Amino acid sequence: HQLKLTGSGEGYVSLIDADREVVRSYNISSETYSLSYSMPGASLFRGQFSFSGADFEGEVRIPLDISYSDNFAKLIIYLHNDSYDAMGVIESIKLQGGQSTQDNQGPNIIFETQNGDRLEQNDHLLKNENLVVRISDPLGINLTNEIGHEIILTNLNNKEDYNKTNQFSYDKNSITTGTISLSPFDEKINIKIKAWDNANNPSEKVIALYNSENDALRIYNLYNFPNPFSDVTQFTFELSKMSDVIIEIYSVGGRKIFSLEKTNAPKGFNIINWNGQNFFGNDLANGVYIYHVKAVTDNEKISSLGQLVKFR
Repeated sequence: HQLKLTGSGEGYVSLIDADREVVRSYNISSETYSLSYSMPGASLFRGQFSFSGADFEGEVRIPLDISYSDNFAKLIIYLHNDSYDAMGVIESIKLQGGQSTQDNQGPNIIFETQNGDRLEQNDHLLKNENLVVRISDPLGINLTNEIGHEIILTNLNNKEDYNKTNQFSYDKNSITTGTISLSPFDEKINIKIKAWDNANNPSEKVIALYNSENDALRIYNLYNFPNPFSDVTQFTFELSKMSDVIIEIYSVGGRKIFSLEKTNAPKGFNIINWNGQNFFGNDLANGVYIYHVKAVTDNEKISSLGQLVKFR
């Protein structure tokens, strides 16, 4: 089972639990018969790694849900680079339980775009873009597909469940974090993900996202809070792209009172605070004011209007 490649490349490793011996009983004409057969063991770990040189080493995470069998587990390794590929199997691995852990926290679940931008509730995702679910835990993620410990996606639009365990893949050279890539949705995204770590601690996360038709510069969900405000307020909005943002506050008569700027405001959710004062540092009088938010990139510009009330 020794594998060696010259140069550098990438590898994939799978740890498969011992085969399970199954005995089934059934009745025929009042006679009881039994049938014995072997079932392949559960997948305990699936990972990917890079290597350089002829030798390599790595780690895996083993879940609590092992078979505790006297039979051997096996490790399957596949290596490749531009010139060669090789595969080997180590079939003499004995697995046994270890010390208990004090960790009682389930995995951390976040949602991302294909480019790695984090998504939060009511953000926007391009209609033709995959949604990435990132799941992380210091103990690793339970991938055994044991009943009750699967990675389950629930479509909250129709309450249907989907098993996504086999779609999970660890990041390269990681044994603690990985992703599931979900194909584009035809409807508004409203899902729940539930996952378990290797100590069988569960977590779940819900997200609702809007679909965007294209990647043009857009401002979504523009508000100021509180409104009416007394002393300070926050302008909150979502950007479809990183932009330079300018907020201009006007009286209802059209006189500019103050302006705020945020350079390189990130894609997604943004907050800009305002102390409610004009250019001269004086508090505004009670009344209604208009704010004009402009987002600018190298080749795009978009704006949106809102209304705020000062009352003290």
